[in-house]
Amino acid sequence: MSLRKWGITALSCVLIFAALAAFKVLEIRAAIAFGESFPEHSESVELAVVATTQYTPAIRVIGEMVAPQRLDLRNELAG
Repeated sequence: MSLRKWGITALSCVLIFAALAAFKVLEIRAAIAFGESFPEHSESVELAVVATTQYTPAIRVIGEMVAPQRLDLRNELAG
């Protein structure tokens, strides 16, 4: 193919890329302007009353714990 055809192809690719990039930039600017048109959100705060209570660090109980299922892992060869 001739050099002129390759030049036209490259130029049209660059023009398509530039048009798509410009469209995307305008779209992003419009989205940013739309987002900035809303007021800033305010956070709600609730009042909580705090009171002291007695703390028990541990409780002793009597009982037995049994696992419902069991799995033994062993090597086939020792060592």
